[in-house]
Amino acid sequence: MLDIWIGGVNLTALMLAVSVAIVLPVQLLLCFKVKSRRFRCMPVIIFFLAAAANILLYMALSGWRRLIFLVGAIYMGWMMLMCGAGWVIWAVVKRKEGML
Repeated sequence: MLDIWIGGVNLTALMLAVSVAIVLPVQLLLCFKVKSRRFRCMPVIIFFLAAAANILLYMALSGWRRLIFLVGAIYMGWMMLMCGAGWVIWAVVKRKEGML
């Protein structure tokens, strides 16, 4: 569905790799090492704001330019899903330790 190529690079595969290799470990690091809930939620807030901006631009534009922002919103949604996966992993580990 999102088979988007820029040059010889598959953009969807690149975004999935970035979200698994960077976003998930950063969210896990924040969950386990940072006490402040505000800082733990910062990646989700940033990705949510980026997705909201993409959706607003999608609604404001017309023609094929809208497609770029729709795909951007989908990618930001995937990044938020990876942050949620980090929260789930953190909760499972804390539950196993008996600390949640």
